[in-house]
Amino acid sequence: MPAFYPSGVKTFTTKQDGVDYPQASHINELQDEVTAIERGLLEGLEHDLFPKVNTGKSLGTSAKAWDRVYANVFVSSVATGTPPMNVSSTTLVTSFNADFVDGRHATQLSTQRRTITLVVPGDPAAGSLVSARIIVPVRGTITAVRSTCRVAPTSGTYTYDVMRNGTTIYTTAANRPTRTSADGTGPKTHAMPDVTTFAAGDVFDITLVSAGSGIRDAAFFIEFDETGQ
Repeated sequence: MPAFYPSGVKTFTTKQDGVDYPQASHINELQDEVTAIERGLLEGLEHDLFPKVNTGKSLGTSAKAWDRVYANVFVSSVATGTPPMNVSSTTLVTSFNADFVDGRHATQLSTQRRTITLVVPGDPAAGSLVSARIIVPVRGTITAVRSTCRVAPTSGTYTYDVMRNGTTIYTTAANRPTRTSADGTGPKTHAMPDVTTFAAGDVFDITLVSAGSGIRDAAFFIEFDETGQ
């Protein structure tokens, strides 16, 4: 007689040594039981872990037999268009490392781009704190420093420095942002600073290292990728 696992697991009454004399099952029945267990285990794994429930094959109770499954490697050969697994829980899975998120590769997932804007009003003399001080509420990595102005310089060179918490981010003085009459009023991309990372709560401002004449209302745009709170 065919055996079925786990819906038809046999039960046995308790026997006492030296009192009860159990009879051994026929070898064919034992073989049927072992085969049923093996088949049930394999079919349970197939139907519970792989999306083959639409094959028309009756699952019996095997689809509900697995509370949890432990395995070293999960391999799915299902074609694109059918999800290899279905979940109901929205709880975070710790250490679940995915190469794609919502169809995008990890290299396509960019952090949020933001800008710190620092305006130097009018045509101030050289000195510190020629702009407002900006507190940045997030941490980030600087990706570019650019500037414009409302009126271009008429002569000389304006050299600026970008300060973070009172210390320059341009330790290489030759790379500090400059504007001359040749730059006009259009946008200018400056050299990258030596210090590019900052923490939430850091304070930025502009220092005017040296001044020419004629400029009006220079504005600096420090672009950065947000990396956290």
